[in-house]
Amino acid sequence: MALEREVQGGRFDTLLSQIEEGNAGLVIVHSGNDRIFRAVLPDIHLLPGGVIDPVVIYYRLIAIMDSMAESIRRMARNRPESTADMMLDYILLNQEAREAGLDVLEVLTASLRGGEAEIQAMLRKQREDAGRLIAATLPGELAGLRDRLNKRSSDRSGL
Repeated sequence: MALEREVQGGRFDTLLSQIEEGNAGLVIVHSGNDRIFRAVLPDIHLLPGGVIDPVVIYYRLIAIMDSMAESIRRMARNRPESTADMMLDYILLNQEAREAGLDVLEVLTASLRGGEAEIQAMLRKQREDAGRLIAATLPGELAGLRDRLNKRSSDRSGL
């Protein structure tokens, strides 16, 4: 989580610059979470249906991150520019994996509270909340896009 602290601390741009210049000491630890998945895998069919997909997605992201981390370690000395690009992707993937892990915790908690019915109720509420958010924000976003498009199409300066 040292990497996460760097990103949250606002030092992300500095870290990327150091990587590009070959001056960053990259320490990307192996997640080790795949051991848990391998232990659960033979019995994954025992989990409720609504839990299996989020668990598989989370651990798939972890496996991709581990593979990417290994590539970053290999490239760090020889191709720092490419390493910086991969590091950015790694950080974004790390954030996605964190969100997927939180989703797994939510689904597992719902499953423990009330089984498949509770999972379905939680998913229904999430869809409704997402729909309300989209309905509230989309008109403004579309208006902004239209304004920018209209300004560009009326600008005949050739830029």
